[in-house]
Amino acid sequence: LKMPKKLLGLLFIVLMIIVALPKDVNADTRLSIPHRFSAYESPSFTSTEVATFAAQTVTVVRKQGDYWHLIETSRYGQKWVYYNPNLVDTKSFDYRFNGYKQPSFQSERVSSFSPQTVKVIAQDKNWYQFETANNGNIWVYDGRLTIPHRFSAYDSPSFSSNEVAQFSGQRVRIVSKQGKYWHEIVTSKYGNKWVYYNPDLETLSIPYRFDGHESPSSSSPRVSSFSSQTINVIAKHGNWYQFETSKFGNLWTYYDGTIPNTQSFIVPLDSNKYRITSRYGQRSSGFHYGIDLAQSGTVRIISAADGVVTRSGWSDSYGFVVYVRHNIKGSTFTTVYAHMRNTPNVAVGQTVKQGQLLGYMGNTGNSSGQHLHFEIHRGEWSSRGGINPEQFIDF
Repeated sequence: LKMPKKLLGLLFIVLMIIVALPKDVNADTRLSIPHRFSAYESPSFTSTEVATFAAQTVTVVRKQGDYWHLIETSRYGQKWVYYNPNLVDTKSFDYRFNGYKQPSFQSERVSSFSPQTVKVIAQDKNWYQFETANNGNIWVYDGRLTIPHRFSAYDSPSFSSNEVAQFSGQRVRIVSKQGKYWHEIVTSKYGNKWVYYNPDLETLSIPYRFDGHESPSSSSPRVSSFSSQTINVIAKHGNWYQFETSKFGNLWTYYDGTIPNTQSFIVPLDSNKYRITSRYGQRSSGFHYGIDLAQSGTVRIISAADGVVTRSGWSDSYGFVVYVRHNIKGSTFTTVYAHMRNTPNVAVGQTVKQGQLLGYMGNTGNSSGQHLHFEIHRGEWSSRGGINPEQFIDF
């Protein structure tokens, strides 16, 4: 039979429409989901989770992609569910792990779980969803991170928490995250611990001799001092920078970019015959926050820089002592000159010049021999805030 051209054209249009229909639009079909599943407002794990359902056969209205199905529910209307029949059945975790409401560390942390094997019901990259008896369907992360340098492990995501150990660069398993750079990792010896890793940190050039401390605090033990150099920064906390050393492991140093060079301060003695009897750092009697310079005879103590006297007189520990406040290149420093022989030669509020006489070396206060105990502080004086004078002065 010969078909009229108009009818033939109409049939062609209908065929084209059928071909052009979205592939994810189907007639109602039945789908059996053999495990407990979650229903979402939209085809995304980060959308609102409306409810969870026991294993059952559902009516599929539409599909998106291979695994998202829009289903009919009697109570909530049409909602989206994820079902992938090709997922691995189980996943084993040989460490304690955390469960989250959504596949994101920023979502609510539901609970933590002892090592076990779970039945996987959904997967989003390194996130795995599994069914629990008490908390419904929750997510666990199982990913890896390569840290290319030596790193420190802490009890909690804070540099002020206990540092448990240091590890050489390696690939680690991540359990959770806090913020951008704190990662909870699995260790074989210490269990789950926190490490800091920022891949964007690079190098820092420090143009003077600087100290390495155990933690990012001037009151923490000083381990060693280092000559001017460029360091590879592996962590940052305010103006404190952590760097790797071959001998001492990871150490911290302070650098704010405004610290003056060695010409800003001079040796606080009008003599070059002194000897150093105790440097800044840990010693048997406790932490020593200054440097001790000893010499016999009558030795003049002078101001290390221009400034204003903020204290002058007696202290039970320092003996006769002078404090001088300095403003150097926009930064405030305070210097301390302790154990003077007698009453200082300057008064509070007096302006002094670099090299001006402050008093004479003595043995007053908590002292076991004639010497000058000299300190430098950033800002005002603090009982535990002294910094290493050898950062500024070549004694």
